[in-house]
Amino acid sequence: MLVDTIKVSVEDLSNGYFQWLDQHPEAIPAGQKLTVLLPTIDLYSPAGDSIYFGADSASNAAFLGTLPQGIRDAKTTVVRPSLREALEMFPEFKAQEDALLADKRYTVFAVTYPDWDHCKEQNEAVAKLRARAAQTSIRILEVLLHK
Repeated sequence: MLVDTIKVSVEDLSNGYFQWLDQHPEAIPAGQKLTVLLPTIDLYSPAGDSIYFGADSASNAAFLGTLPQGIRDAKTTVVRPSLREALEMFPEFKAQEDALLADKRYTVFAVTYPDWDHCKEQNEAVAKLRARAAQTSIRILEVLLHK
């Protein structure tokens, strides 16, 4: 069985993200500072491209509540890791990379703190989507952060 929820430190998340940024400097426009926002979600297409990115718990929860119908309205203008690149940031997901990528489905990739009120709406929406995942055929991969 594939692991769909992992627990990682903020340091591990930062290290993975900084490695990705080294290969994608265009992700931070010139003159702007890097800001890490939490919680986040990416919705990946079956091809592994990020088609939605959100970094606001309430907005993310509202979007998750529209799935799967909301897929047609999903769009992002932000440079984001591909699903492959996101998986490679975390050893627990990287170990399953081939199986996860072979299963061509829409994928919600959520990064959150499990017990932080600021993330509560997104966390509840992910749990609701997970409860109806069989009906939606949307895979959910979740990264739970700890200090």
